Amino acid sequence: DCKTNSLLLGSRKLNVWPFKTQEEITTSHEFSVSYTFHNSNFDSIVSCDDGSNVCVWKLTDGKLIFKFSHAHENSKITAACFDSYQRRLITGAHDGTLKMWNFSNGSCIKTFKPSSKEEDSPRGTLFPPGVKMKEKTEITSTIFIGVEKDNKLNKMEHVVSTGWDRKIHIYAVGQEDEVNDVKCLPKRFQVDAKQCHLDDIMSICYCPYDNMIVSGGHDGSLFVWHFDTGFVKHQLHSVDPTCMGKSAVLEGKSVDNILYLKKKRILMTSTSDQWLRIWDVFLGRLMGKFRAGHGFRDSISAIKISDDNTTLITGDTSGYIKKMNIENLKRNLSQTTISDKEVLGVFDEFFIRAHKSIINNIDYIQAFGSTKLIVTGSGDWNIHLFSEDGAWIGQFGQANSWVIDNPNTWKNPDPQYEEPETHEMLERKREQALENSDDDDYYHLDVLTQKESRRVKKIMNAQKKPKTTFHRLNVHQPERVEKTVEDCYKNRVGKAMPKYQ
Repeated sequence: DCKTNSLLLGSRKLNVWPFKTQEEITTSHEFSVSYTFHNSNFDSIVSCDDGSNVCVWKLTDGKLIFKFSHAHENSKITAACFDSYQRRLITGAHDGTLKMWNFSNGSCIKTFKPSSKEEDSPRGTLFPPGVKMKEKTEITSTIFIGVEKDNKLNKMEHVVSTGWDRKIHIYAVGQEDEVNDVKCLPKRFQVDAKQCHLDDIMSICYCPYDNMIVSGGHDGSLFVWHFDTGFVKHQLHSVDPTCMGKSAVLEGKSVDNILYLKKKRILMTSTSDQWLRIWDVFLGRLMGKFRAGHGFRDSISAIKISDDNTTLITGDTSGYIKKMNIENLKRNLSQTTISDKEVLGVFDEFFIRAHKSIINNIDYIQAFGSTKLIVTGSGDWNIHLFSEDGAWIGQFGQANSWVIDNPNTWKNPDPQYEEPETHEMLERKREQALENSDDDDYYHLDVLTQKESRRVKKIMNAQKKPKTTFHRLNVHQPERVEKTVEDCYKNRVGKAMPKYQ
């Protein structure tokens, strides 16, 4: 229909599908982008969003190749990864479903389901009495463990997932369309002995040389599990007391990212409070730690390390990314933990504004020979592409195509370097805001949604107290914010928080 710019279909009822031309598309997605991956086999970018959509983009010009929707009905995609050969995509969702896809045509190959019976929370966990585990379903992280040349311990391919149920589910990938987990951690005796996570598991990683799985919790806990036996080898959080605090949520102790550096055979974890820690998994020892050095108000939301283990890129809740050189990262063999960046061999290269909202995912890729690129997915619904020196090449889905080798076709070939916001800069902004506005301390709430901001303002207006308590919230997990605010209110006032409409 030329008048309404829609496609009409008649069967037993009329269906209307409005469509947009490439020129009308102003954002890469229509929902917050949760994951972006580079597929080296097809030189394409695969992205997932909170609307349960999966898109495939052409890296050479940023155009959309293919898209399929309702991957998990209407539930947002909260975890994703490729298989070893990058031919299959595994996605996990907020509703607890886990699926494997042929992302080239949108067909679902396998569905993974936990085989353990749903039962009331086992003794020793922090679930309230009577609350069933099936009510806490979101999958927060998933990984694919393949048969690698340098790891002859595993003879089968496995998919591992974890999430709000505080369990690690291990699935053996076979020929079946529906796969049940072959192993579930922790075991009952581990729960009784509290050798397990007492809060939601936020991230997971596999260490191939040691055949270990490392999981990080929302409360800052870090466990190292033996993949075959399921026994806990190390509790890394006990090595560094600063991993966990009295109020882990408000202090930003959530372990949101875990990466294994194969070339250096070390583990790196990042927490919301901007601390990055380097671990020796086999010995269970902390080798060093350093602050990422982002803005004073921000939390680290995404990290990525290059395949050659020479470059580290971090992203935060305000949309900034920082590139660091870790080529000379030292393996500290002394018993003393190093907390100095330069002594560890970590050097900052640049700090730029990549998006207007939280960075949910980063990928650092090497394409077309020696060309290195940075791909970022954000809560502002966009996917951006940058050169290795921070120049903005373009936004996926934009009307004008780019040419990777021609800077004249880029959005901004001149990198716009900035300095992270320090505590002193923040105080100066606060003083200026107090002089120019009666809204005395709301400036940091811009990282929350409008609904959450209004709710926090109502609470704090009722109490007439500063709102700085809330600037350390783990804001890139919005489902947790409301409960955290209610807990803070109850601790301060001594009674339940009134409900606002």
